Amino acid sequence: MVKIMSSFLVATLLAVALLCLPAVPAEAGCSKNVTLYSAWWCPYCKQVRVILARNDIKYSILDATTASVQAIMLKRFGDTSVPRTVIGGVVVEGVDEARIKQLCRGGEPDGRSITLPDSPPPRHDAGKQVAAAATQSPLSTFP
Repeated sequence: MVKIMSSFLVATLLAVALLCLPAVPAEAGCSKNVTLYSAWWCPYCKQVRVILARNDIKYSILDATTASVQAIMLKRFGDTSVPRTVIGGVVVEGVDEARIKQLCRGGEPDGRSITLPDSPPPRHDAGKQVAAAATQSPLSTFP
């Protein structure tokens, strides 16, 4: 009986010691400044917030529904699309957990990200003209 109690006590102490160890996720956090341009109504923005929380990445959030943040976005990006995550000066558009983690681990930018220029990018209105032309086509031209 003493031997069973002794084994139980050792097992209990071992379990308590393991539970007291701090839980540190591998490769969590980010040493770079992270800013999320987000809108409360955007489901993709919510996904990015979950990704940042899951990876223990501290970030600043800017509400893209306010006029002042929209003015900043227009100046920096040329539009107000969300979500945009800026990690150490590199822009990740949309939901891309692998890219966010890569940039936070010190990965170099690749073709999937946009490095912020010193001046805003030029406005591209070609897509709007194509969309306007498509809406003016008569239905009889479609099969």
